[in-house]
Amino acid sequence: MINLRLKKKRRTCWMVFLLLFMVSCILGPMPAVAEDEPLAQPNHISLLQTVEADDDTILAESEEENSPGDGQPAAKEDKMDEALADTENSGNSNTLSLEIETAAVDIDADISAAVERIIAWYQSNYPAPTSWEGLPALWGAGEDLNQAPWETSQPWRLQDPGFQADSSGNEQIHYSFRLLAVGENPSLIWGGRNLLAELAAQQKNDGSFGNLGKDIWALVILDIGRELGLDTGLWDEEKQQDTIAKILSQQKSNGSFGAFSELDFTAWALVALANHQEQPAVKNAINEAVDFLHSKQQDNGGFAMAGEWGVENSNSNAAVISGLVAVGEDLLDPAGRWVKNDHTVVEALLKFQQDDGSFWWQQETAGSIKASTTQALTALVDLKHGRSVKHRLGEELFLPETPETASVHLRVEGIEENLFTGKVEAKYAGGQDLTALSVLQQGLEEAQITFEITWNESFASYEIVAIAGEAKGSFGGWDGWMFLKNGEM
Repeated sequence: MINLRLKKKRRTCWMVFLLLFMVSCILGPMPAVAEDEPLAQPNHISLLQTVEADDDTILAESEEENSPGDGQPAAKEDKMDEALADTENSGNSNTLSLEIETAAVDIDADISAAVERIIAWYQSNYPAPTSWEGLPALWGAGEDLNQAPWETSQPWRLQDPGFQADSSGNEQIHYSFRLLAVGENPSLIWGGRNLLAELAAQQKNDGSFGNLGKDIWALVILDIGRELGLDTGLWDEEKQQDTIAKILSQQKSNGSFGAFSELDFTAWALVALANHQEQPAVKNAINEAVDFLHSKQQDNGGFAMAGEWGVENSNSNAAVISGLVAVGEDLLDPAGRWVKNDHTVVEALLKFQQDDGSFWWQQETAGSIKASTTQALTALVDLKHGRSVKHRLGEELFLPETPETASVHLRVEGIEENLFTGKVEAKYAGGQDLTALSVLQQGLEEAQITFEITWNESFASYEIVAIAGEAKGSFGGWDGWMFLKNGEM
């Protein structure tokens, strides 16, 4: 049998990452270079009229909310000129460069160690991860999420969670990120759904998807889809430009984005706009946003603002790091603008890491540990590779092509006789996964046998109402159509 689940080819890419990381340890940081149930071609499917069993109800888990924070801006103090002058006066021209190189290596080692500790924490606490941010971050760290010790029992890998195509929430975005991280194609999933096309159809006439947060992440995931050559439905360059313009229109005069949590929203906007810097208006908006974030950097290297959220926290520090890396800022240059009083953004973030590898929201307040740890992992992986993991998904992910057809033996058993027996050359319409339902539909349509299938809201799944006039409830009870795949219910 052929397993049709999409998997990433990771070995070659990991060798590239390893090589780059080894080089970075010697030379300093450098940019990284480019990395319903599916039917596994069964021998036999049998449908029979029998007592209807209870279906599992798949519920989309709620996402944990981040708890971003803000603080007071600090004036920039540059000690590098003094250090250079001292070095020149001493006549020892090699001392400073050696210290800088050693510091860069130490920072790389600190980042790698922190990432390893987070991965160990995830494996202990969330061996079957579900976070739409955490899964891409783990993938970006080099983890193969389809191999042990990671578990693959998440229902959404194989079964449609049942959210609506026109959902006003973020389901299409979140599940697309999850699916890509485990090597699945969000445009060809769950027996025929195209989450990217569904998301594109939600765009309003003004380019918005409903709010700034959704605008940002819709642009990011749809850009990834286009870069991977996936079917993004109505999403084209014109629609893309409409959303870019909508995001730019929400930038405030001080360069920030967002009605609250400006640090976080500004950073996320940078991730979305980063791939469009060739446009003058976008480049100008990015420069203003970067300047705003720099004005909020504290003397300890972290970021905070005055206001409701107040003190510095790990979520905002991580978000800002990821946003700045996305637009190409070098955060680890000892002589650069992002080192304050000899303190780096890495120091500012790592002080929130706990002994078990997790991150707290504030040093004395745990907050949402999973959310804080997930965002910290994303930031550290971005720093390590010099690229946003969200952008790397579009550049490095490998999704194998799906076969055009698969031979399936189908038998439909009615109440008193077989209604259909034969081989179906099941088609991967548009490349979608094959399911018992899709094979049944194709077989019955080709045989010109009437049938009725409806969506059951209670069970969040499709239900066979009738085939060739033989309907569920024919025996006056809870009887209905069931199926066997390779002899198993």
